[in-house]
Amino acid sequence: MPVAKPFQQDVFRPVLLSAPGVVSDERKKLIRGVLEICSSDIQFARKAEDAITFILTAPASVLPVLTSLVPASVLLGAPSFTLQVNGMGFTPTSVIMWNGSPEPTTYVSPTKLTTQVNMATAQFPVPIGVEVQNENGLLSNTMTFTFLP
Repeated sequence: MPVAKPFQQDVFRPVLLSAPGVVSDERKKLIRGVLEICSSDIQFARKAEDAITFILTAPASVLPVLTSLVPASVLLGAPSFTLQVNGMGFTPTSVIMWNGSPEPTTYVSPTKLTTQVNMATAQFPVPIGVEVQNENGLLSNTMTFTFLP
């Protein structure tokens, strides 16, 4: 049975994060120290160290945020139209998600995306969730588009 190591307060002291993509030797030593204290399984500790290092070296991710839909609703039977999604954190590879499905998306700017809504597919007055997904898989908040009777 492994013997618990004494608590080492200095392992938990704050350390400034290295530049993205770099994990300093001091940071690696601190990660390893924490894992050795918290884990009796060396294989788990090594895998956890690899995962933490990966997280620390990953490029910064931007979470997209929706602020408005233009229009936010339309009457059933109206002609097809362009939906404008406004917000922030959009990239040229961002995709508008319409009711959970990716839509052909036009990148206009870091704050604006558009897609075409085919009204021939709108049969019922229901709310539709609209989100934006960035290339890193991060999803924005959800806004509701409504088909009106």
